[in-house]
Amino acid sequence: FDLFYQQTQGFTSCTEGSDLAGRVWKEKKVLVWDNLSENQHFLRAEAAQMVGLSTGIGLPIMYGDEFLGCIVCFSTTSPAVLAEKITLLTHISEKLGPLVKQKVTEEEYRNVFNISSDPLCIVGFDGYIKKCNTAFDLLMGYQKPYLYTTAIFELIYPDDQARAAEALSLLISGQLTERFSGRFLTAQGEVKWLQWSATVAAESKTIVAVGKDITKRSE
Repeated sequence: FDLFYQQTQGFTSCTEGSDLAGRVWKEKKVLVWDNLSENQHFLRAEAAQMVGLSTGIGLPIMYGDEFLGCIVCFSTTSPAVLAEKITLLTHISEKLGPLVKQKVTEEEYRNVFNISSDPLCIVGFDGYIKKCNTAFDLLMGYQKPYLYTTAIFELIYPDDQARAAEALSLLISGQLTERFSGRFLTAQGEVKWLQWSATVAAESKTIVAVGKDITKRSE
């Protein structure tokens, strides 16, 4: 397939509805094209003929109704012979959607994490902090290794722990829509009032929380 790559390496993008990838994008379903060299919708038909490619398989990567991208595979074999492999590839592409969405979300929040002056953290459904930014470190006075091996409830003022656990449970189940305010204990033993806004990322079983230090306002 080196010749096919050489002939089509300038083909790096497509519009919705054009070529195999674009049609998968538009229709949001698995598409199998045979006789690629004769398919007028396939923009690389001439190159496919040079190397004997006959079948193209386009598999969407979806998260719910959101189209995230697609996988395109080619073969010199007919679709009938490839039936089992197409079924396997379809199952794989269906599993990729949540994983790709998680990575995209992490990348978006990584940029925010790096510049935000507010405490930010990602908390797993198990109650442990998976990631936090420098602002959270400085506010709490703990090093990241400690924070990542300690349940977040252990950082909360004892009288507020039960309420925080209930709020976490309601948030995971989608029943909590309002902000949560509670007292946290720093490494120096100081009490900090933090108000949190949170978003649940069900696919990764995590909660992205943005905090605001309201200690002065609550004293």
